[in-house]
Amino acid sequence: MDSSTSMEDPSRIDAHGALLHPPSPTLYNTNDDDGSTGVIDFSTLALRHAGLSAQLKPNGQLDFSDPASVRELTRALLARDFALRLSVVPEDRLCPPVPGRWAYVAWVGGLVDSTDPRVPKGDVMGRGERERQVLGVDVGTGASAIYALLALRARRGWRVVATEADKKSLRAARANVSDNGAGVVGRCRVVEAEEREEDGQDGQRDEGGEEGAGQGDSKRLRILPLKALREMGVHRVDFVMVNPPFYASAEEMRASARAKKRPPNSCCTGSEGEMICEGGEVGFVGRMIAESVAIRDAATMARRGPRRGMGTKEGGTLQVQWWTSMLGKLSSIGVLIEQLRGQGCSNYAVTEFVQGSKTRRWGLAWSWEGWRPSVDVARAIPGLEKRLLPSVTEARFEVEGEADGVGKRVDEYVEELELDGDDDEGDGVRWVWKPRERMGLGACHRGDCWSRKARRAREQEARRRRRAGEVDQVMGGGDEEDETEPQLVFRIRVAEGELGMARVEVRWLRGQDAVLFESFVGWLKRKLKEG
Repeated sequence: MDSSTSMEDPSRIDAHGALLHPPSPTLYNTNDDDGSTGVIDFSTLALRHAGLSAQLKPNGQLDFSDPASVRELTRALLARDFALRLSVVPEDRLCPPVPGRWAYVAWVGGLVDSTDPRVPKGDVMGRGERERQVLGVDVGTGASAIYALLALRARRGWRVVATEADKKSLRAARANVSDNGAGVVGRCRVVEAEEREEDGQDGQRDEGGEEGAGQGDSKRLRILPLKALREMGVHRVDFVMVNPPFYASAEEMRASARAKKRPPNSCCTGSEGEMICEGGEVGFVGRMIAESVAIRDAATMARRGPRRGMGTKEGGTLQVQWWTSMLGKLSSIGVLIEQLRGQGCSNYAVTEFVQGSKTRRWGLAWSWEGWRPSVDVARAIPGLEKRLLPSVTEARFEVEGEADGVGKRVDEYVEELELDGDDDEGDGVRWVWKPRERMGLGACHRGDCWSRKARRAREQEARRRRRAGEVDQVMGGGDEEDETEPQLVFRIRVAEGELGMARVEVRWLRGQDAVLFESFVGWLKRKLKEG
């Protein structure tokens, strides 16, 4: 069966257009860049894909300097591993290798899963049905629309808005989405990239970008398609993903090729707009950071009250949880983290995508919200300078005793901090403990309430509030609603350890202050050790 015209085994797909059994995030981890070792046997793969068979050499290998071989391998892998059809692949546009793209999509999935806002509102333990309805934006989707297609196949609860500036790539992307069935089409919209409004346009061009424009025109184009999102009634985006042009100029691209000790093991068919933009990837992501700040600030203003024109220029009530980018240079990570910190961002994640033994790419994500990703997602670049790593969100320590007894003590100690009455945003902890699971969830809206200093301040504040309440009864007044997020949300789990010890795990779920989380863990550890 030829993968260029047919999907392999449609029975693997559910009614939503997603795989019944999605591949592991580490599917290609043992492969070389071109898939020449480990999982992929070209000869076996070619038996089921006529297009690849035509490119196979007598020794059973592929010529990766030949664009046709690269295209057919991409088609064959998408068909075999994701039941995807890639019907339109222009010869003068990028045809991205599958392994690195799948690694990026899988990482974004882990980022979204580990920062699910539903956890404190629903099942305290974060168990049960985990199907979250997610909306993502794929910026500069390219002719293949590969990120959007991989995401939709892997996650039935995901929808994607994909943008593209280049007319030729836009047509190809729409065709590739359309050719993968109603389940994919119903969850994906491919739109033209929108111009910045300061250029005198109302968010979107009428006639479409020039061929070859691509992401290289990023100074003229918005990252997010705000007009399209408004027309769709979208108020929240869960993630934004982009693989920006690496290079700032054609000369830099040529110099990079000359500097390599060996020729690239795969040809590049990308247009100039796909490979080059002003400032290279640091310039592109820097503009992305600036747009994320503008959208954050506009959303903050909108929550405080109506403003004239709000929602037109800077995103209005639109909220974005995660902004992410793939990067081609490790050196870009430090530069961009410093930019984020300069804007007050403390919630970010970094990772490394290893494609065999030769090629590495990196990922950067940031959020202005307080939901904190797990350590394995956020701190996944071996050897990165410690000062650049994001804050640790998990703490583990052992306590003498059996797990049930230690869990009971955890509950007792945290319960002492619990709020009185129904004041969800007072100076204590809102706490729920499940003894059978030995797990609990806590939230404190106003920070430290466990230290001696905090307890004294809490008592003084309680007396002040009682006096203020007496005045309010007479004046008919009261405190305004506090719309700020909790300063700390945490989950505690106690498990059996070894040699008469219990293992205590504390997970930082939400908040902006790493020192506050460390202080709480230190307090809990001292209480358990002393008790």
